[in-house]
Amino acid sequence: MSAGAKRAGVERPGGPVCVSAGYFGPADTPLFAHLHRPAVEAWSGRAVVLCPPFGYEAMSSHRLFRELADALAEAGHVCLRFDPPGTGDSADPPGHDGGAAMAVWPAAIVSAMDHLQTVLGGAAIVLVGLRLGALMAAQAAQGRSDVLGWVAMAPVLRGRQMVRECKALGLATQARTGLGAAGAPAGAIEAGGFRLSANDVAALSALALPDLARPAPHGLVLARPDQTDAVQSLPWFDGHNSEAWSIQPFEGYDALMQVPHFAQVPAQAVAAVCAWVGRLPVAPKATPAGEMLRGAVRLSGGDVVEHAVAVPAGGIALRGVLTLPTQGMPDRAVVMINTGAEHRVGSNRMYVGWARHWARRGCAALRVDLSGLGNSPPHRRGHANHVHNAYAVEDLRAICVWLRQQHGIPTLHLVGLCSGAFHAFTAAVEDVPFQSVTPINQMVYFWQDKMPLLGEAHDAVAVAVAAGAGRALRDPARWRKLMRGEVRVGLILGAVARRGWQRAVALGRSLLRATGWPLTNDLPTVLRQLAARGTRVHWVFSAGEPGLVMLREQGGRALRQAQTRGHVGVTVLPETDHTFTQQAMQQRLFDAVDAALALDVHSPAGGRVSAASGASTREAA
Repeated sequence: MSAGAKRAGVERPGGPVCVSAGYFGPADTPLFAHLHRPAVEAWSGRAVVLCPPFGYEAMSSHRLFRELADALAEAGHVCLRFDPPGTGDSADPPGHDGGAAMAVWPAAIVSAMDHLQTVLGGAAIVLVGLRLGALMAAQAAQGRSDVLGWVAMAPVLRGRQMVRECKALGLATQARTGLGAAGAPAGAIEAGGFRLSANDVAALSALALPDLARPAPHGLVLARPDQTDAVQSLPWFDGHNSEAWSIQPFEGYDALMQVPHFAQVPAQAVAAVCAWVGRLPVAPKATPAGEMLRGAVRLSGGDVVEHAVAVPAGGIALRGVLTLPTQGMPDRAVVMINTGAEHRVGSNRMYVGWARHWARRGCAALRVDLSGLGNSPPHRRGHANHVHNAYAVEDLRAICVWLRQQHGIPTLHLVGLCSGAFHAFTAAVEDVPFQSVTPINQMVYFWQDKMPLLGEAHDAVAVAVAAGAGRALRDPARWRKLMRGEVRVGLILGAVARRGWQRAVALGRSLLRATGWPLTNDLPTVLRQLAARGTRVHWVFSAGEPGLVMLREQGGRALRQAQTRGHVGVTVLPETDHTFTQQAMQQRLFDAVDAALALDVHSPAGGRVSAASGASTREAA
């Protein structure tokens, strides 16, 4: 084991702030966290615990929590942001039922408060929660005398309300995809890619803010406009804008709750929380003592160890989690990178389960944030939250060097979904030394500056809209919508015209290629180069993905030949959507990726383990 993996997190100075990553909490359910600390002499004596929301809201607000933690630390407060059990990079609790472990969230917040009190030698605790995190924080504060303040951002007032919202989101997903709640256990709810088990539903339904005692002597609620009256009616609220308690509008809530690459951090909310915490009574300061965070933990069952790591890359550190079997260093590893601007846990937290599964079979797995995404800072000339990052290839090259030199792992595989698929494919094109890459639902093959991330001009969107228009011609209901003026005719006509242009370009490039004319950004040429280098590419697509149409169109005969010779693979998964928003879809995807990787590795118990077989359609050449 390398020294870098054993360290208790890897610290980086960020001006007056130091951020460390690692674990705390009970041995059977270690919790992953980032600790943001000011200089010792600047510490205010206050310690803030950030309590995240559930599911996709947590994915959308991840950047908010990171920037809020930095701002609080810069203001002199120690700040801990962590993943509750069964979420993010934290461990699943014993007996985990595939849900969100809601029953133990309040106990995890208590554990976070106790940990800070221990390592700081005493502190005045402030709990800051968003949506469900605010309700869970209020529950955790019951009976504690060390909680000085409670900040609730758009709080869930009643757990039953959250259950109804999740049911509605699940039904909306089913209506959008045309797929039922396949594989969900009785009483469970699939909501935006995350599952509430029947136990979660029961635990949530029993929680309500009006039933709780006041969580702290001081409180701030950032309320949506539709919440103000309900918050003021809470039995323990002292009135609007009193000295101890106040309500302020939550400016920017709707812009925050977008998909992560479009989510905007509400600067006014960050400023309001920092200002309010700074006005709390000054607490006597102790001297910090004890281990801040553990750098590595053994997960329940004892056969897997996870390490908080920082991969050096061009003067910055890429934050990640390295999952290893306990019995010796493996000879191969799978690297998983960001989907869009989602942090390294992957869409719907898929990558966490994948990494632990592969480690139990004797393969290392690294889930890592590329520069400017998740928990990794941007390069000096880079940008935060930039999905198609110009530095991604060099980040991936640095990851290869680190895994080989620091850990002695010779065989490396790369997996990415959507924009991560583009980066995986580009890494192969640029000869980053991965033995194989597995792009999932790739939508772009050659990126150009100023190309819109999504929008009417995007080639993949044009493919999808034109295909949808073709299907709509056979649907009487769509004709009725057209007659009522409910169809964006201009958008459809533009997409159809763009598709005609795309086909004409593909034909023209094919004719030029036949004459030997040199072409740039030419997929057939790239496929031949990859085959000559021995780099295998295996694409996985949901059925109907526009990227699959573009691959076939741009690859042409060269793609079919590469498939015949075994240099390229294409797997198509029926009854799945772009981001695999149901756990049954996620299982199908894992089976397909696992089979594509063909990991022939030793299991911890000894012997060889073959790849799982997937319920998928492999394309014939």
